[in-house]
Order: sequence, then C-alpha cells, then structure tokens
Amino acid sequence: MDNQEAPASYLKAFNILFFALLAGQTIFAVVAFALRYSGLFTNSNEALEQIFMYIVPAVYVIAVVSGTAIFRKRLPEIKANVVFNEKLNAYRAVYILRFALVEGATLFAIITYLITGRQMFILLAMLSIFSFFALKPSKNKLTNELELSSEETELISD
Repeated sequence: MDNQEAPASYLKAFNILFFALLAGQTIFAVVAFALRYSGLFTNSNEALEQIFMYIVPAVYVIAVVSGTAIFRKRLPEIKANVVFNEKLNAYRAVYILRFALVEGATLFAIITYLITGRQMFILLAMLSIFSFFALKPSKNKLTNELELSSEETELISD
C-alpha cells in the first residue's frame, strides 16, 4: 500500500486484486476445458499421466501447507508492527505470497489437464480454486488475524 493510499480503500484494493487473480484461474480452467472438450487439443501421453498422478496432488498439498505455514510464521511479526500502514502492507504482502502459492498449484493442475486430458486434474484445479476462494480477504479476517483495535478497524471501513 502506498503512503498515499487511504486505509479505507485498502480492503477494496485488496479485494480487486483477489478477484482478478481468481478470474484469471477460472477463465484459464474454462478455456482449457473447452479446448479439450472441443477436440482442438488432443495430445496425450500415458507416461506423463502416471507421473502427474502423484506430482499434481503433491504440488497442491505443498502449496497450501507452505502458504499457511509462512502466513502463521509471519503473522506475529506483522501484528507487532506499531505503524498501521506498515502493518497493512506486510499483511497484504504475505497474503499475496499465499495467493501465489495456491494459484501456482491451480495453474499447474490446469496445464496438466490440458496436456493429459485426465478429468482428475481439472477436478484438482477446481479444488485448488475453491481453496483460493477460501482465502478471500475480508474486514473480519483482517480484524481478527491482526487483532486490530476498534480505532484501527474504523480506519479500514469504507
């Protein structure tokens, strides 16, 4: 967050970023599904399918677990920050990292589906998109996770 950005617009800007990332994943999944369904993308490789059967779920689990672990590790440092704008900046930065990890797993699953055509991979991509959606920033999450005072909570209200 720039120093010029008002704390009240912080959550709005954060949600715009979130929905832009969510839309990108969803649109890519729909395009990949349409390409496979229409027959425009039909290559398949049995050996790759077998390898990806283990790699795609592992990447998803690693992304979610590591994102959560990094977030939990950094949260006490963020809460300890006394400058409100810096606290918000650090919170958004760690959340963007968390977004990136889950989105990376989603994109990997979609690409794997596109390459192999296995329905399991598009299902894993959808699971990953739902996991991403669960990370949606909100005023309540922000208030609870950062343990904001009532004055600080009022600053982020629109």
